[in-house]
Amino acid sequence: GGHGGTNCDPNDKTGPAGFGPQHFVTTNGALPYTVYFENLPTASSTTRQVTVVDTFDTNLDIRTFRLGQVAFNHYSVTAPVNRSFFSTRLSLSDQATNLVADISAGIDVTTRSATWTITAIDLNTGAEPLDPNLGLLPPDTTNNVGQGYVTYTIAPVAGLGSGTVITNQAVITFENNAPINTPIATNTLDALPPSSSISPLPAVMLSTNVTVSWSGADDVNGSGVQSFKIFVSDNGSAYSLWFNTALYSNNVLVTSSVYNGQPGHAYRFYSTASDYAGNVEPTHTNADATVLISSNHPPVVSSLPDQVVNVGGSSRLIIPITDPGQAGALLGASVLGGASGVGVRILDGTNLLISLVPGAFTAGTTNVVQIVITNNGVPPLVSTQTFLVSIPDFVGPGIGPAATRTGQPVCLPLNLFTSTGLTNVQLIVNVPATGFTNWSVGLLSSALCAGSVQSLNSTQLLVNLSACQGHALLSSGQAIANLCLDVETNLISQFVYIPIAVTQAERADSSFVANVGTGYGRLVVVADKPLLELLGQATNTASLTLYGIQSSTNIVEATHSLSQPIFWQPIWQNLITNLVNPIAVPTGGSNSMFFRAKIP
Repeated sequence: GGHGGTNCDPNDKTGPAGFGPQHFVTTNGALPYTVYFENLPTASSTTRQVTVVDTFDTNLDIRTFRLGQVAFNHYSVTAPVNRSFFSTRLSLSDQATNLVADISAGIDVTTRSATWTITAIDLNTGAEPLDPNLGLLPPDTTNNVGQGYVTYTIAPVAGLGSGTVITNQAVITFENNAPINTPIATNTLDALPPSSSISPLPAVMLSTNVTVSWSGADDVNGSGVQSFKIFVSDNGSAYSLWFNTALYSNNVLVTSSVYNGQPGHAYRFYSTASDYAGNVEPTHTNADATVLISSNHPPVVSSLPDQVVNVGGSSRLIIPITDPGQAGALLGASVLGGASGVGVRILDGTNLLISLVPGAFTAGTTNVVQIVITNNGVPPLVSTQTFLVSIPDFVGPGIGPAATRTGQPVCLPLNLFTSTGLTNVQLIVNVPATGFTNWSVGLLSSALCAGSVQSLNSTQLLVNLSACQGHALLSSGQAIANLCLDVETNLISQFVYIPIAVTQAERADSSFVANVGTGYGRLVVVADKPLLELLGQATNTASLTLYGIQSSTNIVEATHSLSQPIFWQPIWQNLITNLVNPIAVPTGGSNSMFFRAKIP
């Protein structure tokens, strides 16, 4: 059959804004593009399929094409990072429970074209929905419901020179309508950074006011110099940014300023220039100009010992510091580069406190940590100390939550984080003595080839997971297997906690990971009565989860006090169709409320 009604599309394509009428961009990195499409408010039906084809300029390197976001109506999906091919199915259940959108995107290196296809599918028929009101993009009458777009990035071909022009145009097709060309997005490449230098300074000066002057130029066919940054080194310390013309230009490129020095100090300066395309001149190896004026001194901090800290543990270092600088100068401390899990602060002006609390994602790494101690004399001076922080490998299992009715089978996801490849994982899991039977393991990770569950006693299971021959299991917290069981019929409604008591993780070299976590899981069992869980509370709303019998009417009641007599007031009632039901109830701003659920 066919589809009733008509739909239509004004379209657009945008690339990097760039600079000036030529839209100058740098060759460093990928260029972002967006193709827009819309079903006009005057359309008489909902669009069921959109196809976008983008054929690339030969100056674009198709090997660098990477997918971004696909969005339409209020739906959105983002391709995994670093992917040039992607397909997924997106539920459109807010329109109809049997309605989905099939999304596919990828690149054809032969035709140098990328294609996105978005199709609404009726799961009952396997075809596009016949109802003209169902699909991807309704007429765009309110709230941008008829609009959509796709995004991607692609880099220029390496080695192109400044002045090279890149054009890009996409073609959009709505269902079987005539293809529509987007406007052409045009950019001009600026391939090289500008160059700059600082004018020579006297070797020695009596004045503490140093006039620093600089100049520079962009490459031929470039976008032109936009700004300068001037860096200064004080008495051999690390260079720091002193002057940024971008903050002071006021449409005029500043080429000089006065640096306020201190007696007894030696200063070194160099400049870098940036052009309008975003190219930045590399850091200079040597100073462009130097000057000696003459006596503030940097703080002194003792050397820092290297540290080994486990995930889940912590370490504290207290290091003496002294400040021989100007009287009244205050000390500050920071971590250069913002190293993860490292905190630093000054204690009573004479000691430095360093705290180390590594996270799981730092496990299996050795990190160079640089601590910067600063006094706020004029000019400020710094001292740095560097030490190593080693975080041994870590394995952390967990059991994901699940909910079920009595008398039903259920599976709980077994999640695992590991910083090193594993060949075998054994878990001792504590389980209830009665009511739960037929425990088994279902493998999810392609790296696993064997899994088993063994009963150690009435309340403990041994779960064994083995990697395939020649493979190692790596996981950053994903579910690697399912722990499945049968729930008996004679149970009451209850929250069942299933902790992991013991974890043993073996590497390919037969060594065991020393630092392991345990974790726990939770199973919600619903019998003849509902269960209620408080997730959190905002200013005027409490977020609850109601676990109840499908197709039953449930009531949530609330009270402000459990002192007798208790006055329960109904605040929510509904016929539920799901086992798990997130609900939000008003609290009226009260900080003390109690809730219960029941079946009338």
